[in-house]
Amino acid sequence: MSGQTFTVTELRSLWSKVQANRLSGELRLGDSRQQWSLFFLGGRLLFATGGEHRYRRWRRLTGKFAPELQAVQGSPEVAWEYDVLTQAVAAQQISREQAQQVIRGAVTEVLFGLAQAVTLAQMGVGQVRGYWDGQARLSGELLLLVVTEEWQQVEQLWQKWQQVGLRATSPDMAPQFIEKRRLEQRVNAQTFLTLSRLCNGENSFWDLAVATGAELPMVGTSLLTLVREGYFRLQALEDLAPVVPEPEAPKPVVACVDDSPACLQSVAAALGDEFDLVTLEDPLRGLGTLIQTRPHVILLDWLFPQVNGLEICSLLRKSPVLKNTPIVLLTANGGLLDRARARLAGANEVMEKPATPDELKAVVTRYLAAA
Repeated sequence: MSGQTFTVTELRSLWSKVQANRLSGELRLGDSRQQWSLFFLGGRLLFATGGEHRYRRWRRLTGKFAPELQAVQGSPEVAWEYDVLTQAVAAQQISREQAQQVIRGAVTEVLFGLAQAVTLAQMGVGQVRGYWDGQARLSGELLLLVVTEEWQQVEQLWQKWQQVGLRATSPDMAPQFIEKRRLEQRVNAQTFLTLSRLCNGENSFWDLAVATGAELPMVGTSLLTLVREGYFRLQALEDLAPVVPEPEAPKPVVACVDDSPACLQSVAAALGDEFDLVTLEDPLRGLGTLIQTRPHVILLDWLFPQVNGLEICSLLRKSPVLKNTPIVLLTANGGLLDRARARLAGANEVMEKPATPDELKAVVTRYLAAA
């Protein structure tokens, strides 16, 4: 079935084929409304994603099992959820067990949605198509699921959902109050408060099952009765918008030109966390780098073996790119005469060496604020 699109009429035989042949790759499935992706390794299921509420599912499952990741999302690529979980486990942000619980919850929901779509297709409502990509792989092996065991559990859940009369009702639907006052007279106070809080049209059946700790069919049974009696209506929910992290603002660029590695290291230790630091030992060879990087502030040593800082400062002032860049000359002798010579060469300030980290930060921050 590799590389060919096919019609899915029965899920169990499809799983059996993947398992019997120990296939590795991605099984893509979809109907007219939604798409799913299942990733296998050696016939075993690694992860499943897709469906109508991909981001709602992520918020729901991480909220329950891995709250540290609830606000963390990746780019809307295939299986970004698995990548986030893998990286979080590697960084010891969450445990492997937490990641496995999120994965199992996602697999259950995806397989349930597939079972519903295939069943409706068998009844003539829509069509499910499949495609096998044998080249697709996921990095890492957070959990190897046995297909038959997972599928049997989902089948039982799906059978119960059908038995209570919800075959054509998606668990992604949300109950919304219609007759709130009348319902208050029908149920006890605690039940009414719970329903008022959760059944506000913003929580799907899956959300309600997680929030109450009840099995999905039990939630469906309880609410279906109230829907039929006119207390609630069921409405479709849009998926949550993906959280796109704002790009970090670029750090100001600070250049330090000094032939002493020890001095460069001390400047890097003082400024490296807050600024994008460019360090150069040879001022003549570094002129091109300074023009290219366009630093916001330049810290320039006074003495070099073949040239002095005053000459370098004069050269920098001749560059259209750096003619207005603040230049701070660093010297062990900061007398009045030297300061006057530095001004004539185009330096903004003379600072005595060795400068403390606080002094370096203060002078850089001052020129950045004035820019």
